[in-house]
Amino acid sequence: MASNLVRACDKSSRIAGVRGVGTSMWIDTANYNTTMELYSHLRKNGVLVKLNGARGVMTKPALTLNESQVGPLFSALSKF
Repeated sequence: MASNLVRACDKSSRIAGVRGVGTSMWIDTANYNTTMELYSHLRKNGVLVKLNGARGVMTKPALTLNESQVGPLFSALSKF
């Protein structure tokens, strides 16, 4: 599952990286405008996220996802 998310993010030149600790995941961007675009894009696609400073978003609340639940997140990140 994690490798699928990393691959989805690798396809986007606007995503700087993906990291996580425990059940939290951060998606880093290069600048504030991209962060706001990603935040809006993920929320419109049904993914609960919150801003993580000016350069990224994080999953909200920290979730443990199984393969069937990660679909909306994977799909949204693949289209960003």
